[in-house]
Amino acid sequence: MPNINAAFTWAVTCCSLPNIGYSQNYRNQQTVNGITYYDCSSFINYALLAGGWVTPGYAPNNNAFTTGEMPGVLASLGFVSVDPAGEYKPGDIGLSAVHTEMCYEGGQGAGVFMGAHNDNVVLQNQVSIGFSSGVIGTSSYPTLWRYGEGASGEVGYTWIVGTAYQYFDDYGSEQKNNAACLYSYFYFKGWTIQAIAGLCGNIMGESAFNPAALEANVPYPVEGKGTGLVQWTPYPDRYNQLNPLHVIFNVLGYNWNEYSNGNYQCDAIYAEYQQSTGEKDWGIEGQWIPTASYPESWSEWAHSKADPGYLALVFQANYERPGSIHSERAEYARKWYEYLATVDPKFPGQNTHDQKKGMPLWMKIRYNLY
Repeated sequence: MPNINAAFTWAVTCCSLPNIGYSQNYRNQQTVNGITYYDCSSFINYALLAGGWVTPGYAPNNNAFTTGEMPGVLASLGFVSVDPAGEYKPGDIGLSAVHTEMCYEGGQGAGVFMGAHNDNVVLQNQVSIGFSSGVIGTSSYPTLWRYGEGASGEVGYTWIVGTAYQYFDDYGSEQKNNAACLYSYFYFKGWTIQAIAGLCGNIMGESAFNPAALEANVPYPVEGKGTGLVQWTPYPDRYNQLNPLHVIFNVLGYNWNEYSNGNYQCDAIYAEYQQSTGEKDWGIEGQWIPTASYPESWSEWAHSKADPGYLALVFQANYERPGSIHSERAEYARKWYEYLATVDPKFPGQNTHDQKKGMPLWMKIRYNLY
């Protein structure tokens, strides 16, 4: 079911990332030289996709919709046109003949907007909250579109990142927070809660949910240590090979200095999933190898509603492939399933240690975008 809060949080997250730019040539979420691009209307299209809407004929399989097409598209998706002289709410979509953005902070007769502005400014201001000048101010639009009661204005869960050899307490607040981040990420990828709980059972055993975790008490160089949530480890040469996570970061255009970024690590797991299922060829190791005891493909596992404990053992055997079986992960998964059932999935926010782009809401300037 569509969720305007998820679309809103995707937009906030996108505006906060350092590697997002504006382009009409690469507007369909294309990544060039490590920078992912949108224009004003494609930004809205992809925000709605993140919120669970489907836009047949447009993104992600075709060219994203344009501002001229948006009134008809928005109406078909359940948005209604509201009085632009009245109250603006987070998640509202402002639309003029030539430009569109999403409301970040509401107000009477105007609001603070966010989106893809233009490419005539420095990269950090091309897709941002506020104006392309870097100033945060209010705007009004000739038409304003709203879904339901609008968004709450709250962003999604943010990762808690520990030190390299820190293990969070079992089922403690840090683990629960990061499990919510993980759940939200893969929920919006279409994975079942049972499969995600199975993943959580393994991550608890591998890294205690700390995305910065490095394997302790081993003689290998840093690249050779188990790294991150699922403890990516080079094979067979721990002394001279790049860490598999490092390889995936290079392919995805991420800076290895940010290896502890929880969202990036989820992207890495999903890239491996796409490689293994044939959904996309990233040129990386697929990682998933079905076994005689657990013949499920990764796609079958991800969409399974079987016992979370069983799915934890499937993931352990076919993905982690440890030297010895850790049967306790089945019970971990069942407990995480009980917790995840209480969590409201939200599109993931930023790491708690990330620096967001833009400026604080210190200057209120009013523009009418007619």
